[in-house]
Amino acid sequence: MDDVKIRILKKYDTEGDTYGVLDQYLYHRWSWNKTSQKLLNFLILGAKSGGKKPSNSIMLDAGCGNGRWSQLYAKLGLQVIGVDFAPNMVKAAAKRANIHHYIEKFSGLLADLEYLPFKDSIFDYIHLYGVIEHLRKPKEVVVALSKLLKPGGFLLIDVPIALGLSHLTLRLFGYHPYYRFFRNNYIEKLVKEVKCLKIERKEPTTYIWTSGLANRIITFIAERLNSRVLNKLDELVQHTYKIPCGMLYLIRKIPKVA
Repeated sequence: MDDVKIRILKKYDTEGDTYGVLDQYLYHRWSWNKTSQKLLNFLILGAKSGGKKPSNSIMLDAGCGNGRWSQLYAKLGLQVIGVDFAPNMVKAAAKRANIHHYIEKFSGLLADLEYLPFKDSIFDYIHLYGVIEHLRKPKEVVVALSKLLKPGGFLLIDVPIALGLSHLTLRLFGYHPYYRFFRNNYIEKLVKEVKCLKIERKEPTTYIWTSGLANRIITFIAERLNSRVLNKLDELVQHTYKIPCGMLYLIRKIPKVA
């Protein structure tokens, strides 16, 4: 394991039980609610176009962290396999599944996304959120994940966008051992190279998500506001600055034509 991976592993392994604890604050709940609803809409759209109910589907939560996204999908009826390379994150995800009573719908696996132990074409959905920015070889990982999708299956992915507020505030006021941002057309170019994939839909995450000290300050200020005000601020930045913090994609694996 190289030095960068070791630093990332140490960061997230020590946050296994506390990762996501900031969701008790309005600013963090607002961002989670806004983004998770968009991804759920993507999932529903994919299910309708594929003619398969979530209860009959298998999802790989690639980089599952403490299992917050796994919980969301398992509660919809999907069978979720959560993979992370931080041992304490996998433990936290299994603990969450026990506490919230969906353990029969969840399996946790300690593994590196660059070396996954699965056969090709076994997942109906693959979820990759908050992960691609920490990968040394994002293209290779996306290609490998596409092979694990069944024909007609869907990849749900988010990509942090260069020069969005999250990028600017992290560079000015924060620190992360390895966090990269991408040009707005990065996924479009990647999908063109991976012939079996097609973008079905994309939407911005938010426009006012911040990092580092800026996040702490806005978290404090937002406690005196409400979600309606945050939505207005988000719309204001959308119309004036125009660069989102991230982009969500619904990507379909194109079935081979016989």
